[in-house]
Amino acid sequence: MNLLSIGISHTTASVEIREKMWMSPDEIRTALTGLRERFFRECMIVSTCNRTEVYGITPEVTVDDADLRRFLIEFKGAREAVTPDHFFGNYAGGAVNHLFKVAAGIDSMVIGDIQILNQVKEAFQTAQDMALLGPVMNRLMQATLHVGKRVRAETAIGEGAVSVSYAAVELAS
Repeated sequence: MNLLSIGISHTTASVEIREKMWMSPDEIRTALTGLRERFFRECMIVSTCNRTEVYGITPEVTVDDADLRRFLIEFKGAREAVTPDHFFGNYAGGAVNHLFKVAAGIDSMVIGDIQILNQVKEAFQTAQDMALLGPVMNRLMQATLHVGKRVRAETAIGEGAVSVSYAAVELAS
């Protein structure tokens, strides 16, 4: 068993590539079903304008994530534009660290992005509603939401422009 995070984000791909991998709520539910059948014991997907990321508990300790990358590209019908090289992958502690950074708004185009914590919470709720989370992911997500809230409450990360749209309005002004 291993925790895996794999995804595409503003740090790995252009906006055109990220748009091709964005998933609607219905697509997320369909993809989660396929991911659970083929790759994971527990899983969830965070898909926003700046990232599409899968988090999951694999049945084996070692994982070849190449099949997972291909699955996501094929699921979105994006083979002509998206390659496996556009994705990043993290395992175990690296996956936890990445998820905490995402929830805290540290791994955002605008540091301190206030929208991402709610987006992570929505991803958690979707996976929970579909009974795709077991004890490991459930505990991880409780800790992740706690970290995101603490960062907001105990640091100055939320001061100034805290979303891409807010930053654009400020720049235009």
